[in-house]
This record gives sequence, structure tokens and C-alpha cells, in this order.
Amino acid sequence: MIGLDRISTKALNVTLEPDSEVCANLAKRFYLVSLADFIGEATLFAQGQDVLVSGWVKALPTYNCRVSNATYASSVETSFNLLFRAEVEANPHSELELSINDLDIEPLDPAGIDIGEVAAQSLGLALDPWPRAHDVDTVLPELGIITEEAAALVRNPFAKLKGLV
Repeated sequence: MIGLDRISTKALNVTLEPDSEVCANLAKRFYLVSLADFIGEATLFAQGQDVLVSGWVKALPTYNCRVSNATYASSVETSFNLLFRAEVEANPHSELELSINDLDIEPLDPAGIDIGEVAAQSLGLALDPWPRAHDVDTVLPELGIITEEAAALVRNPFAKLKGLV
């Protein structure tokens, strides 16, 4: 937690290096086998009454393949840019269009900014929602779960259409 009294117009740089217990809890939270080498950096600075937070995180998650249940490791790296505002206007009847350059606006807690939670949520959004082992298309026919022809269609779903044109 970064107290608001530590944030000014001068950039505050924070290094994020959670310990193994935090990584184990994050792995459980995000349904991972494990989470290793989770690191990141964040920069916070005040813009008037708002606080701009930007940074990056990277980690080595170990997934269970959702198809074969095989365990495999991967890597994730993502950046984040958030604007924390003391009073966020919420109008459920208005439409809001965001461009790629617009920042997500979060409510600013008077106690400060939980930069660990910012990093965790950014990591969670970058994780593969449907993890598949790289060799799943070759393993399934070997296990007799699907035929080689079905596996070919999984690899290239338009292959069957090719002969119809």
C-alpha cells in the first residue's frame, strides 16, 4: 500500500517483487499450478487531485492445459496505465467510448493505492483464459480422444472448406 502522502508531482518508482507465499496465493487465485519469477515496476505521480500509475509486470505461470490436463510453463508480460481519481462519476445510463490511449479510471482510496493489487489484476488480465499445451493437437489423437482428421480440423478449421470452393 502506497500512502497518498508519499505521492507528489515527482515520480515515485516502486519495484514489485512478491515473495513465494504471495506467488502461491496468486497462483491459487488465478487457477494456476504455480507462479514463478513475478516481478514488475510501477511509477506513481500526482496530476492535480488524481494519481497516475503506470508500469509493467512479468511472470512465469505454470498452467494445466484445459484440454489434456497436461502441465506446462509459459511466460507473461504486460504493462498497465491507470488513473486514480478521488471522485469517479458513475452514470449507468451514459455511454462511454474509450480509445486505445484512454486510461482506466479507478476510485482513489484515501488510505492510498494498493500497488500490489494493481500488479495482481494486471497479471490476471494477461493470463491465458483458455490455456492449451503446445502439443495438445498431437497428443489427443495418440491418446485416442480424437481422430487425426478431427485434430487436423482443430489445427486448421477452414481446411474442410478448401475442397468445397
